[in-house]
Amino acid sequence: MDVSKNEAADALTVILRVDDQMLTLRRYAHLAPFLIVWGLVWTGANSVTDLLPAWTGRAWLIGSAIGLLASVLWGIRIGRRSARPIGAVRQGPRGRSLVMMGLVIAGYFPAMYAVLGPLSARQANAFGSLAWAFGYMVAGAWVGWRLFGIGVISAAAIVFGYLFIGPHYYLWMAVCGGGALIAGGLWLRGV
Repeated sequence: MDVSKNEAADALTVILRVDDQMLTLRRYAHLAPFLIVWGLVWTGANSVTDLLPAWTGRAWLIGSAIGLLASVLWGIRIGRRSARPIGAVRQGPRGRSLVMMGLVIAGYFPAMYAVLGPLSARQANAFGSLAWAFGYMVAGAWVGWRLFGIGVISAAAIVFGYLFIGPHYYLWMAVCGGGALIAGGLWLRGV
């Protein structure tokens, strides 16, 4: 069977498009557990903040520690299993870039809270939550539109809750903020 140059070029274009789509789906599958874990942290800590305010600090500290540990372990697992690493921490320039990005994120929040001055607990919660929602949108610009959409929905729910939800704002954040991440993670896992 003879194949013309145009047919070969068309077939190569299709193969490259399918390869790009598969890479996007692998990225979604690798990101899904992170969204689920952090959605659970967000849901749990915001629920505690609303229902047991005296435990707020401990809930966020414990939840963040669990989320961080789970994220690091999952990142290591992805890096070891992946024949074609897609953002897992590994040796080399990309691994260093990811570690540096983690340090930037870790330093961003204390710096911004110091600059913004004293915020109410509700403002601090909304600010930190919005920063992450917009982070998902930025990541979605590189990973894919589904992750971008999760960030948009989360940001919209945060702003709506901040402006219109009264005394049970933190339960709103637990359900809508954490729930959006959990639902998004399940959606990405199932894609």
